This record gives sequence, C-alpha cells and structure tokens, in this order.
Amino acid sequence: MIEVAVTHRVDAAKRALIARHGLACIEIDLTLLTTKQRRIMVDQLQSAVIDDVQCKSWVFNPALARMVRSKELELEREDNKLLKAGQREEERQQWLDELSTERLIELLIPALKNYWLTEGYMSVDDGYKLLPQEVAARLGRRGFKDADDTVLLKKDGILHCLDDIRSRHLSKCSVGKWDGLARLAEEPSLQKYLTLGLMALKAYPSNLSVEDLDRVSKLRQKVKESLDAGQRTYARPASHDALIGRLFTPMCNAVSMPYGTLTALQEKIDARQAAEREKAAERARVEAERTAAIRRELQIEDAKWT
Repeated sequence: MIEVAVTHRVDAAKRALIARHGLACIEIDLTLLTTKQRRIMVDQLQSAVIDDVQCKSWVFNPALARMVRSKELELEREDNKLLKAGQREEERQQWLDELSTERLIELLIPALKNYWLTEGYMSVDDGYKLLPQEVAARLGRRGFKDADDTVLLKKDGILHCLDDIRSRHLSKCSVGKWDGLARLAEEPSLQKYLTLGLMALKAYPSNLSVEDLDRVSKLRQKVKESLDAGQRTYARPASHDALIGRLFTPMCNAVSMPYGTLTALQEKIDARQAAEREKAAERARVEAERTAAIRRELQIEDAKWT
C-alpha cells in the first residue's frame, strides 16, 4: 500500500487503522522532491515511487512490527522471570530468618562441607537452598559472636580442621590422620587455635600408635610451655568457643574453660606484672627504710662527737 502526501500527511488515526489491518504501507512525501513546479509529472511520480528513497518513509512495516513485538514479549518474559526470582529470593530469605538456632547450627557444617567441595549452594528443606555464610551471619545475629569470621569458615580453616579430626575418629581412618591437627600446628594464622585441635583430638580419639601418642604429648607440652611463659603464639581468642561447643558437643566442657584463651593469658600476664610491681615496691620500701636507718645511725654518731 502506498500513501502519497502532497499537502496532508498520514495522521495517527489512519496509521492505527493501517497497523490494525497489518498492511505494509509506505508514505511518499512529494514536497521533498527537488522541483519548483507546483505540479509533478507522471515520470517524476514514477521515479519517486520506484527509485527515490529520500521522500519515502514507512507508515507500517509488518516485518519490523513482528520483530518489535517479539522483542517486547521477550522482555516481558525476562521481567516476569526476574520478578518471580525476586519473589523466590524474598521467600528464601524469610525462610532462613525463621529457622531456629538449633536448625542453623545443625546446617552449618553440612553447608560448609558442600561449599568446600562446590563453592555453591546446598539444597535443604522444602527445596530451599543456602550458603554457609548465610547460616553463619544469622548465627552471628543470634548471639554467636564472629560466627561469619573467614578463619572459622574457610576451607582449611578452624572448622575444616576440627571436622577433619572428628571425621577420622568416626570413620576410624588412619590415613592422613594428622591433616587437621597439622594445619592448626603449622599454619601461622591458625596456630593460636591449636588448643582447639588438641581438645578435638581428646574428644574424638583416634587409634594412635606409641609414636603418635608421643608426638601429641610433645605438642601439648610445647603449647603448655608457651602459655606458661606468657607467649601469645597458642593463645586463642575465645570469640568462637561458644559456637564450637555447640557444633562439636563433646568439646563443650573443654572450650568453656578459660585455659588457653587470650583473655586468660592476658589476665595471667597482668597478675604477674602486678605481683612484680608489688615486689618492686616492697623492695623499694625496704631499701628506703634501710637507708633511713643508716642515716639515723650516722646522725647519732655525729652527735656523740659534737
């Protein structure tokens, strides 16, 4: 269909009518032809219809309209998909928030094991999925301080090492039995948590040889001597103890004790320094009294000769 415009262009109503009927239609605007004549000849009109592109424009292009509609439908589907995904995420977050503390504690280690292997979500109740960081963050809001600490959650971190010790106890595995404990003993960023590994080994005993028992004994002695000397190498922050006691219940009593914590060590150091200050003050007092006594004796002697 061709519309020829001389004095009046195709208006909106007519455009809508053409589009509604799906008619392919172009408009030829003869005013754009380079002619000074008021009239246009047949050959000029023929050339305008067939050859000239400057004076033509689409009123309605069915193929283009189909492409636009297809893209609109695609965008609508994407919008609906994003909307549904947003709704599902809101439901998932609400479900996570409503989980009990006991359930969060129950899910943390399995979620971590899955994450250490896949770095992805773990599917759980009612088709929902979660990340260990999400569980830890909620435990942090439930009173377990620093539950989302990286050194606690990361692969080869504290919980990984403790779970390794427990897993080898439960499976009675003798191969690589030192993996978890060795990481705590040797990795500089983990050494201050070695006491937790020794507690785990006691709570989850393995079938150790005489040589292995001697190795553990030497390790315990090394930690004891370091703490007794007031060194901080093996003194652990106690911020994770409450959560670890809930995750590894046979360790609960041990981690509740202050020994081996940074706080207990600092209290010991403070007490030792206070005692040293008190002794120094006492020595100073005794020395002052001795000096005063000597002066008095000298004054008495001087008085005898005057």
